[in-house]
Amino acid sequence: MFSWILSVLIFSVPEFLSAPGTVHDTAFPVWGRAYSFTVDSSRCYVELDYLLVVPDTQARRFRLQFSLYQKDSLQMNRAWDRLVSSPQTGQMVVEPLGLSVAPGPYIGDLQVVWGTDSGSVRLPFRCAPERGDSLRLSTVQLLWSLTETDSGPFVKYGKLNAFPNPIHQYSLSRDTLYFLAEVYGLAEDTTPFVLRSAVMDSTGRVVVTGGWMKFPRMAGKRGLVFGGFPLPLDRTGHFRLVLEVVDPATGHRARAQAPFVFDTEIRTYMDSLISFIDYVATPEELHTFQSLTSPRARWLFLKKFWAKRDPDPETPRNEFLETFLQRCQIADRRFSEMGRAGRKTDRGRIYIKYGPPQDVERYTLTGDLPDQVHWTYESPKYFYVFMDIDGSGHWVLVYTDNPHEAYTRGYESLINRAP
Repeated sequence: MFSWILSVLIFSVPEFLSAPGTVHDTAFPVWGRAYSFTVDSSRCYVELDYLLVVPDTQARRFRLQFSLYQKDSLQMNRAWDRLVSSPQTGQMVVEPLGLSVAPGPYIGDLQVVWGTDSGSVRLPFRCAPERGDSLRLSTVQLLWSLTETDSGPFVKYGKLNAFPNPIHQYSLSRDTLYFLAEVYGLAEDTTPFVLRSAVMDSTGRVVVTGGWMKFPRMAGKRGLVFGGFPLPLDRTGHFRLVLEVVDPATGHRARAQAPFVFDTEIRTYMDSLISFIDYVATPEELHTFQSLTSPRARWLFLKKFWAKRDPDPETPRNEFLETFLQRCQIADRRFSEMGRAGRKTDRGRIYIKYGPPQDVERYTLTGDLPDQVHWTYESPKYFYVFMDIDGSGHWVLVYTDNPHEAYTRGYESLINRAP
């Protein structure tokens, strides 16, 4: 027997990630993980986390099709329609799906259809029933963030907002490993039980440890462990998180582990945007950053750089950085020229620094006047003229009344309309 517990929740952030080693169709990448949590001797709750990157499409709806198999026998087949109000190419969409199943091994096939694009991911998992007083852990869920709060898009257990990491990948932009797991078979006692966590490399050597942590016991001989610690920025490759639970009341121990990948180089699109501080940094900050040579030193600088600009450090979000990243992605999509990233063009620079203009006027080639576009901002009130001077698609800022912005002079006579 099984039943479907669907948490209808879509969360998108301005981020593009690569994930080596995950199982997905390359035509339209979809990533996913399945985590099994024991409910009792007859059923498990399984959380299926999937991640996809919004394709280059105008479609706002996509469709999920899920099939569940046990020993090649189809157990269920369902479909849902999803709506993203303002999809932007490159945004990340994450959603957890909840499934209640009987004990045994399963394979879930999740297919996503978005416009003319489609992709799928296979999600194997096993439901392990209760085993009396045998101490054990659930599958370990890896997370991108974890905060103790009863509000947020991914609240679990009424007190944790846990942002899933379906690809089990960490990078310079997300260098803190967060985890969560349930514990079963604890003795009925009032003393806390203990968790030790560590990260091991592919050779089995411990590279970082989370130390010992105490957790209270829960009803039903259960417990919940969670936490997070920063990863070493001087290491890269395949690692595994190892959790060991010790019950002082009995002396029993149990272990569980989860593999992940950590890359300290600036390889992903997201990392390249976070490193693009040219329009935000002071001349002194930019000089300091450019003089740093090691990935660790550069990334430590960037973490402090963006933290200083966080308008509300008390919250887990940095709204200034989020806005900056969104504008960079839009600039790259709209203003790229002949292999040159849009964020590095004149139009990209103005868009990133000041946001979308309130008025846009376009003028196509007329007589001796080249193609040009005029942007007007209302607050503060500034005017910008971009011109495709030689018809090659290279747009140049040829006029602005903003005294803080430089422009290419000598083309004022070619402006279609006087500012």
